[in-house]
Amino acid sequence: MNWEMPFPVSQTEGSAVKEIIKVRLKNPAITEKHKLPTNFDAVRDELIKFNAARTGMALAPPASFQSPRRSLPQAVEALAVAVSKTAQGAALLLEWEESGLPPESAETASKRASICVQCPKNGKGELTRWYTVPVAEMLRKRMARVHAMNLTTPQDDQLGVCEACQCPLKLKVWTPMNIIKKRLKPEQEKELWRDCWITRPQLP
Repeated sequence: MNWEMPFPVSQTEGSAVKEIIKVRLKNPAITEKHKLPTNFDAVRDELIKFNAARTGMALAPPASFQSPRRSLPQAVEALAVAVSKTAQGAALLLEWEESGLPPESAETASKRASICVQCPKNGKGELTRWYTVPVAEMLRKRMARVHAMNLTTPQDDQLGVCEACQCPLKLKVWTPMNIIKKRLKPEQEKELWRDCWITRPQLP
């Protein structure tokens, strides 16, 4: 269709899927000829696989991806899951920014951060360990804006990226819980640390 995704770095997964569906519905002849799906779940699956093929090698693949016993379809599926998780982690933070909702209180953020620093899934290292370079740069800018708003905790220098949900924790601890719960998928929830603040009702 000679079409490219507008503003691809700033698109959330959901908004990107809607853009694809909109273009396909405007071009029914091509959509019918190539039997292109227009329902949300099918297009989302296509987008995940496309991104795995397009940007997968820019991400650090999981250790299991290196196993010689895995077939090619299994390996591609594992990489697609990894790419999807990183996209979801970045998309959650973009959704918060777009929502206009205020951050959580300093007390809540600090309580969350104190739990994160004890968590075995508090991954350390540069953002590019988890994200492509454009996404990592976008997240750094977001962190700078948050820091300029004095949204910091005493534990900031110990916070990395959550290896369960792929979210930068310096931003995650300030994120409104309703957005976190909305974005949290069952498979991600199973990977959370047993003492994660997301699953503890006594914390806002």
